[in-house]
Parts: sequence; C-alpha cells; structure tokens
Amino acid sequence: MGLIRLLLYGALIWLLYRLVKGLFPGAGGAGPRVSEEPRPDRSGRLDGGELVQDPVCEVYVPKSTAVRGPDGHYFCSAECRDAYGKKA
Repeated sequence: MGLIRLLLYGALIWLLYRLVKGLFPGAGGAGPRVSEEPRPDRSGRLDGGELVQDPVCEVYVPKSTAVRGPDGHYFCSAECRDAYGKKA
C-alpha cells in the first residue's frame, strides 16, 4: 500500500509541476520559438550568395537564379522582365 501511495504522490507532484509550468511560460524551459528565416545583410548577401531586387515586384532573388534583362536589371521571372519592358 505504501508504494502505491508514493507513486500517486509522485504523479500528483508531476501534474502540479506541469500545470505551473504551463501557466508561466517564462519560468524555465526554452521560451518561445522564433522563426530563423534567413535575411539579407546590407550588402544583399544571403548565405554566401548575392541577392538582387526585382524592380517590378520588389522581391529579392539570388543573382545566380535571376533573369537578366537587356538593360542589366535582374528579375525574379521572365514575366516580370516582360512587364518591366512594357512599362518603360
């Protein structure tokens, strides 16, 4: 009977601990998870690759995969390149 009582007390203490930990998220634990999305630095580089900004939709794309226009601008797609050509 003593072992069962000890196990019940242990389970009760564990449940109270989990309840308190859930009510106060800052008390112990790792804290909130923050998304670590890569962002370009001031030079426009991201993970070793240079980023260029599309002048039409203003999206940053890696220079290695960007579509280059005849005037030297870089675009995210051929559609944006063609839209830029029609706008000019």
